[in-house]
Amino acid sequence: MLEDCKLRGGILEITAQLHPFKNVSRIGEDVAAGEKVFSQGHTLRPPDLSLLSALGVENVEVYDRPNVAIIPTGGELLDIGSRPLGPGEAYEINSLMARLYAQKWGASAHKREIVPDDQRLIREAVAANERADLIIIIGGTSVGEKDYVPRILSEMGELLVHGVRLQPGKPTAIGVVAGKPVVCLPGYPVAMLFDLYLFVRPALQRIGHRSDPQPKVMAALTRKIPSRPGYLSLVRVALQGDQAEPIMISGAGILSSVARADGFVVVSEAKEGLEAGEMVDVLVFE
Repeated sequence: MLEDCKLRGGILEITAQLHPFKNVSRIGEDVAAGEKVFSQGHTLRPPDLSLLSALGVENVEVYDRPNVAIIPTGGELLDIGSRPLGPGEAYEINSLMARLYAQKWGASAHKREIVPDDQRLIREAVAANERADLIIIIGGTSVGEKDYVPRILSEMGELLVHGVRLQPGKPTAIGVVAGKPVVCLPGYPVAMLFDLYLFVRPALQRIGHRSDPQPKVMAALTRKIPSRPGYLSLVRVALQGDQAEPIMISGAGILSSVARADGFVVVSEAKEGLEAGEMVDVLVFE
């Protein structure tokens, strides 16, 4: 090393001990001939691409990103910031969260125009996006007078599920139209968020040939969590060191509770809550 040498007149003095092959790159020490670099299904990261480039690999065959169409519905909704809200109106925020998560999970996601509660217009919006790999419809999934989406799915294709034993997130529908999966999410933002994790994330993993596990940590509950027997309960929690503080169990529309949370705990439908001090897996929000 140059920094370990001194030139004294015409003599080169080496001030550090020398070891065989120190600071010498040997052939094959990084990647040997015939060595497998990556296996099929590996998600390529920036250092992976650098390694392939160092090996002279210019092109790699990869899977396409899943193409996701997001269709928000609701006559009371306005585009964010389009104008001040009037009585009974709300900004359409759910498609933003759905799009950002879909992109984070490896998809190419596109939000479509807000569709009012009109059967013909909803049907046209679904038909216009049949080339997508996955269609997400937000709102109109419950059993109200203007909740048309499940009925439209059954008319255009096949309605597989309408209603799940999930708290929050019960008014969820899943179907198939033109051979493409359609996931219908509730309009309440917290319920929609949990449905994204439980239904959309696994769907994108399968379509995109990915296997990225959701981050999770073990923590002890600071207090008891009650739950509804027979329902899978998802509880927002904040992490404080090795402890998890429950924030909220119900409140599917209280989005600020998610902003205060670090993740969520899944309470089995077979249990009547979890006790204080119990060790749980906290699924960390990405």
